[in-house]
Amino acid sequence: MATDNNRSRRIARKVPVYYPPVDGRFVVKDREFLTTSALFSIDTVLGWVRQVQRRALLAGRRRPAGRYVDIRDRVWATDLGVSQQLKAAIQESKHNLRGNEIPPIHWKGVLHMKDPFSLACYPLVIQEVRPRTIIEIGSYHGGSALWLADILGIFGLENTHVHSFDVDLGRIVVEDPRITFHRADSNHVEDYAAELLLSLPHPWLLIEDAHVNLYEVLTYFDRFLQYEDFIIIEDTLWPEKYPDLKRFLLDRNGQYLVDTTYTDLFGYNVTWHLNGYIRKMRD
Repeated sequence: MATDNNRSRRIARKVPVYYPPVDGRFVVKDREFLTTSALFSIDTVLGWVRQVQRRALLAGRRRPAGRYVDIRDRVWATDLGVSQQLKAAIQESKHNLRGNEIPPIHWKGVLHMKDPFSLACYPLVIQEVRPRTIIEIGSYHGGSALWLADILGIFGLENTHVHSFDVDLGRIVVEDPRITFHRADSNHVEDYAAELLLSLPHPWLLIEDAHVNLYEVLTYFDRFLQYEDFIIIEDTLWPEKYPDLKRFLLDRNGQYLVDTTYTDLFGYNVTWHLNGYIRKMRD
């Protein structure tokens, strides 16, 4: 009897499911399709729940219609369905945790460490801001700096220089005249030499991707940033990093605003950098 039941289940998995006629024809959809469709439906419902949650968190706050929004009118929430599996998969690719000879996310063979949303948004930011200087905090192997330099070239910004800082220059594998790598430890903000920063032309694109001492780093760079400079604070999806960003923005009382063009490009905070695309709106 058990054998017959197993055989019946195997047959049932192969039997196509016939949907009602469409234009006089039967539509055949197999059980794999139906299972996937059911999961999509569940995800859709969960998406509605996330939107309801976000609206509840925003209740009582202003709803500015413009592009640039005060952090007080934003919440640490996202319409993106961020499962542990999704986070693990993206982080595994970003950091090449499987140790592939050619990293899953790379630029010209060098580990890149950018998530899918950053890969889409960064070129748009550079095209609009047209920075004269890019400052990257967190070089790692140098793949991101190389990518940024190539994007600058695509947009005709050959005179823009990339200054990339890291605590360990020994792991950098990139040599390129468009990039200067500097040693700096974010735990000692004076490592970011004031004389150098004062000499760099604006507008700046400042990228923080070191995940160390964020509040003090932003406070230090604040004295050098000018009107319309642009900041990207990476990975504020992670709860341990976001409070420092929010504290800095609140302390500046509207001097820096969230640029929702990029945070909300794919939906409310559908990014790895929740409320992390920032523009300086006044000196």
